[in-house]
Amino acid sequence: MRVGEEVLQLAIALSDKRMTLTMLIYLEQSAAALGRLEESVARGRDLAKRIRQDRSLRSGIENIVLVNLCMSLTELGEVDEALEVARSAYPLVEQAGRVLDLLDPFALLAFKRGRIGDAARMLGRADMCYAMGNYRREPVEQKLRDKLMFSLRDAMSPDELSRLMKEGEALSDEDAAHLALRE
Repeated sequence: MRVGEEVLQLAIALSDKRMTLTMLIYLEQSAAALGRLEESVARGRDLAKRIRQDRSLRSGIENIVLVNLCMSLTELGEVDEALEVARSAYPLVEQAGRVLDLLDPFALLAFKRGRIGDAARMLGRADMCYAMGNYRREPVEQKLRDKLMFSLRDAMSPDELSRLMKEGEALSDEDAAHLALRE
């Protein structure tokens, strides 16, 4: 992260807003990957604020920032704020055709909100989408998925988990989002 901080300082000195933003995202993601969730959330909040204040920074980056912030907030147990961020992020990721990016955070959010069955369904949808698109989860997302799967296995029988995940495979992105974002 030290090199990232140095590149960030260089980008700031050059008044390069895009590179500054890119490095801030890199540092936020690095903090999350290292399990420094409080730092990740603080950086994510700062990034979201910067993007709200400067419209020129929004093109395609806002959804990444909000997805990462939602994930870190949820892992920290800040469920109400995570739900608010998820509701803001969903239209952006849908517009970008990247709903897959929110399915794992949505599943964790549902679990943390006590919606265990919905969490299993959304994880089933996410797993199916990753497999169908031949995508790999980033390390942070894989770690989240593994922790969630462990929690789901603790919360229900293997047969029930398998059944719910199979149900999730049949969901549309919109249906999965509805499960995650409903009251």
